Amino acid sequence: MLHTEGLVLKTIKYGETSLIVHLYTRDVGLFRGIIGGVRTPRAGSRRAIAQVMNWVQMTCYYSERPVLHRIKDVHFSYVYKYLPFEPVRRAIGIFMVDVLNRVLTEGDNHQSLYDFIRKTFIHLDTAKAVEPEYPLQFLVRLTKYLGIQPSLERQGRYFDLRDGVFVDIRPSHEAYLREAEAELFRALLEVDGGRKFSKAERRWLYEMLMDYYSMHMPHFQRPKSVVILRQILE
Repeated sequence: MLHTEGLVLKTIKYGETSLIVHLYTRDVGLFRGIIGGVRTPRAGSRRAIAQVMNWVQMTCYYSERPVLHRIKDVHFSYVYKYLPFEPVRRAIGIFMVDVLNRVLTEGDNHQSLYDFIRKTFIHLDTAKAVEPEYPLQFLVRLTKYLGIQPSLERQGRYFDLRDGVFVDIRPSHEAYLREAEAELFRALLEVDGGRKFSKAERRWLYEMLMDYYSMHMPHFQRPKSVVILRQILE
């Protein structure tokens, strides 16, 4: 029997009354399970619990084999105050889930990654104000836990996208940021600096980060939700 907490990443209808639920959990990383009886008129709050972005505490019959696990009991472990009801917060949350669905892999059950994800969603829910830079900062901070973090150790004029470092000499290949671009990217990486970006700068930084993720994670596909996110934030 497994008792753990997790973030609902995806749901798929199964049979007449059940759902297959994909979660990222505290103890076993990515998890797929079946919740029965949630698509009936009497499901009530049980149906609401199994919605994407929710944090749940669950008990299930667990095996290390790659099978669908039967979830015995599930309830909220954290109840959002604002995130589901405010368009900007909700759009950012959907974007973050979209990204996580594309970067998390089997075996990713590092406690530090889980804690980062949980802290980020709860902060998005409870912060007095959500800045337009929040999704960009999420993408940058996530690289640390994925093993593709850009380095700030050097103070070069260019940024080598392949190696993830700033360099003084222009790389011989074309996958690099020129001086003005590298300066803008450095400002984003220095997230504690409090820099605010224009709409055009945010748009460029999104595209550049998508390229960076694609370059360092071969199976990464660009989130479709970034289009909706831009419309709301701009």
